[in-house]
Amino acid sequence: MSFSTLIQKGISAALDSPVVDILAEEAGGKVVSILLEHFSFTPYEIAQTYQASYGYALAAISAGLAAPDQKRAFLQKLTQSALTREFSEQIDSHYLQPFAAQRGIIRAGLPDLRKQFLEQLQELSKQPPIFQAEKTAFTEAELAAIIHSDGALAITDLVLEQLRRVAPLDNTLEAFFRHNELLGNAVLYFFRAQLQKDVRAEKTFAALQREGLWADVRNLKSAQDNLAATLEQQLKEQKALVLQAMQARDIQKASQITQQVQSLQKNLDNLPQVLQQAQTAWQSSQRQFIEFSDRFDSWATLLDAKVDQVLTEMGTLHGKIEAVHEDVRANLDKTAEVSDDVKEVKQLMVGLMARFELSSQVKPSDEFTQHNSGSQKLIQEALAKLKRLPRHNSEYNHLVMMAGSMVSSAGDIAGAEKLFRQAKDSAKNAADKALACFNLFQVLLRRQAYSEALAELQVAINVDPQQYALHDVHRYPIEKLLGAGGMGCVFLCQNQWRTSRVVVKSFWEKREGRLEEIFKEALVMRQVAGDYVPAPLDYGFVDAARQERPYFVTEYIEGALDGEAWLAKYGKLDLQTGLDVALQIAQGLAVAHQANVYHLDLKPANLLLKRVDGRLMVKIIDFGLARAATSLKQQAAVTQSHSGKSLLAETIFGTLDYAPPEQQGETQYGKPGAKSDVFAFGASLYRLLTNESPRFPHPRKLPDLPELQFFLLDCLEHDPDKRPDTQAIIALLANLLKKVGKKPLLDAPRKPAAIAKPKPKEKQPAQEKAQPTEIVKRAAETPRKKAEEQARKKRTEPTRAKSSFWGSVKKAFGKQEQLESPQEEANNIIQDRLQDGSLGPEMVVIPAGQFLMGDIQGTGIENEQPVHEVSVESFAIGRYTITFAEYDSFVEATGREKPDDEGWGRDNRPVINVSWEDAIAYTEWLSQQTGQQYRLPTEAQWEYAARAGTETDYWWGNELGINKANCRNSGSQFSGKQTAPVGSFLPNLFGLYDTVGNVWEWTCSAYEPTYSGREQRCLSKDYVGQKVFRGGSWDSKPRAARVSFRFDWRFQRNLVGFRVVRI
Repeated sequence: MSFSTLIQKGISAALDSPVVDILAEEAGGKVVSILLEHFSFTPYEIAQTYQASYGYALAAISAGLAAPDQKRAFLQKLTQSALTREFSEQIDSHYLQPFAAQRGIIRAGLPDLRKQFLEQLQELSKQPPIFQAEKTAFTEAELAAIIHSDGALAITDLVLEQLRRVAPLDNTLEAFFRHNELLGNAVLYFFRAQLQKDVRAEKTFAALQREGLWADVRNLKSAQDNLAATLEQQLKEQKALVLQAMQARDIQKASQITQQVQSLQKNLDNLPQVLQQAQTAWQSSQRQFIEFSDRFDSWATLLDAKVDQVLTEMGTLHGKIEAVHEDVRANLDKTAEVSDDVKEVKQLMVGLMARFELSSQVKPSDEFTQHNSGSQKLIQEALAKLKRLPRHNSEYNHLVMMAGSMVSSAGDIAGAEKLFRQAKDSAKNAADKALACFNLFQVLLRRQAYSEALAELQVAINVDPQQYALHDVHRYPIEKLLGAGGMGCVFLCQNQWRTSRVVVKSFWEKREGRLEEIFKEALVMRQVAGDYVPAPLDYGFVDAARQERPYFVTEYIEGALDGEAWLAKYGKLDLQTGLDVALQIAQGLAVAHQANVYHLDLKPANLLLKRVDGRLMVKIIDFGLARAATSLKQQAAVTQSHSGKSLLAETIFGTLDYAPPEQQGETQYGKPGAKSDVFAFGASLYRLLTNESPRFPHPRKLPDLPELQFFLLDCLEHDPDKRPDTQAIIALLANLLKKVGKKPLLDAPRKPAAIAKPKPKEKQPAQEKAQPTEIVKRAAETPRKKAEEQARKKRTEPTRAKSSFWGSVKKAFGKQEQLESPQEEANNIIQDRLQDGSLGPEMVVIPAGQFLMGDIQGTGIENEQPVHEVSVESFAIGRYTITFAEYDSFVEATGREKPDDEGWGRDNRPVINVSWEDAIAYTEWLSQQTGQQYRLPTEAQWEYAARAGTETDYWWGNELGINKANCRNSGSQFSGKQTAPVGSFLPNLFGLYDTVGNVWEWTCSAYEPTYSGREQRCLSKDYVGQKVFRGGSWDSKPRAARVSFRFDWRFQRNLVGFRVVRI
């Protein structure tokens, strides 16, 4: 490729040639004549500008790679204003760190890489000029070629081609230059700034704009207003000339001018569509460069204001980072407007934001950021420092916005809301206020304050619709915010074109692809499934050019309630209605599956229920949309702790109850498909019939119809191949409806309805451009453990446990006749009868599954290592530790001595002062009394049951909290004093009480300094070595009450009790 190509692309970037080309389709000659008259640059001058821009680019990249104090020195020398270190920080986060990650360079290797690049950049700055050209003028053909230049605006390869002619290039540095087009975009960035400041360029733009041949399409509304004013003025002048010609009876001239008037009127009428095309062409050609420029908006502002000073100062930086560092250090105190405290706070916040991929504009996914105690401490440190800063400081409002983003990611919704309201009240301009309002919208969504959230969103949209609108609000003005979930939020809107109400679903994040491909399945579903789905009416992107912020419009069904709203208002469905509803859903699924369309997000909230002529009718919403956008459900699935999350997050976590294993990372079952919908169908039907969560479903909650119970068990099988298909489901439901006395309506399949096609793109209102959101790469914070363990950590064991639970229950129910009249509650709780007719301990059936055992969070000691995966068969374990009342029955029956209660009370307090041998004796007596096999839990069984599918230090999270358990510093009235009655605190997700604190619990496993496999086995009762107990006690420090903490003891004390298992 020649240097002429480089010239064409550079001038094309400076003149926004794609815009000019579109606006001048019928006036190409006029454009060239304007360029010949005003754009009098020579190729030599363009080459010189390129050379200077190349030097500035090397200097800017060097500043980005330099040490923090060197960056500060350079940037503070540029201007007395409070210029941020945005450019250098962006180089680091958007280019250096991702580049290093791609090449497998760990964080510890970054300093050496920086040093290597800085040395090489210094050498490059010393090379002779690489851009040279003649001092001749551009020809008409060359100028025309510049205007009609096409293809992506990528010049890195062209610059490198020139560079290789004067100096050899290191392969690593060359690859770094190519990363995201870094070198080319940096060169163009300064080239464009220099060229557009030249008076000849200013005159060129003015002349083009006068003729309606150029507009700043970054803001379509402003561009349309300006161009329309120009064309209307021309139209007015031309009409006056027509009148003059008619008065002079010059019919020929009047006719010629009339043709021009008609052409101008046509241009005015077509202006919105033409500008939209121009914006699309400009964005398509210069997209990567636009994104680069937008990242450094503070530099763009500075270049506009003080371009000469900036370019001069950047010239002094050529290969002289160290010199700048030494030269400026003495003047820092005099020139820095921002205090050291502000710099310190900002540096801390910027580091945290980059580390956790946060930005000043809050994203819904931020709430699933994986924080630990270390990062939480840093956030609190930053907040404390922020409070001490003067509010009149120019940086303060921006820091408050960053602080709000950080605390919202840590789950402190109230704190985030307070900070964003403070930022809104103290905003110095409309843009800052709009950002604060949009962030308030996001955090208010999390506590489901929908009316308040919508009010804040409307404020943001009114200020900057292209940045904050989530759909085409001009065509679909918002009436009400109906809800929000993992995929996006749903609005009730007016359709301005049809004066009707519609539902608009806006998506948080889209999948890649063309609009028609993204929504293909949703449209196909309407064709094949008829009235099973609401009619789709329209779809689009808010920013069509960037293909960002998709939305989907459907009919609004007056009076319908989604499944969850129906349950909240009317309660669970009766058996006949539930079976009829299930049959309708199954029929809709069957039709879709025949067309190879899968829902993949079926749940009660995606079922619309409405009573029509006495029958409860169903429409399935969001069909085909699972492939249109990514869902926050994926982040929720790998989130370790569910505690401390917002109502929105809890709703998203709840949707995991309807997702089969193959949708939650268990790849051995293949890709999600039709059988995934069957799993979700079974879970949804369980919910509708019981009004209970399907997380740990139990047949006793269902109507007393064994065929239905076992049918749902089959739908919820772990292995997709063992689930029935939709045709089998339809047949079974039809038979069940006959059995319960209701004739199934199978003979009237619903008819497909015609699709309401969206209007052609050119007839839609022009859509405005959105500013690209900031993308900040982060180095993920991970606990101390091996990489492969970290990967496995992302598994969601509650899902495994939930799915395999049904298999365990099937086996348990199959053996029930062998029990001697066991008592069973509606939950998975059993109690065996003793020989005197009384009931034994309450036992919770724990599903089979796999889990990571050991110090997952990296907060423990060596005896909790290594972290390893353990498979556990189903078993039942005591809901509570054995109480004095239960143990005293054993003592009285066997003539043993009662253990001392320390004066704290007996009855429902946990038994204490019992040895391992005492506990073994109790289990043997209990087995003899019930005819079942009882024993102490193995160490693995105990931890599996205590974790209940979590991977945090405590089952509710990584922090002890207040009044959640009985141990030291827990805030409990019993803390550090004595035992609490069993069940005094909330149970874990398996329904077990007091697995944290109160009393240590004996296991049947031998203690060893590290895990060796014996944690999965029981000892002989004659074993005299050390045994393990778990869980901590009323007198334990919080660290010892963690779920993975292991301890050994040989004697009884008032700290130790036990619970039993039944196998």
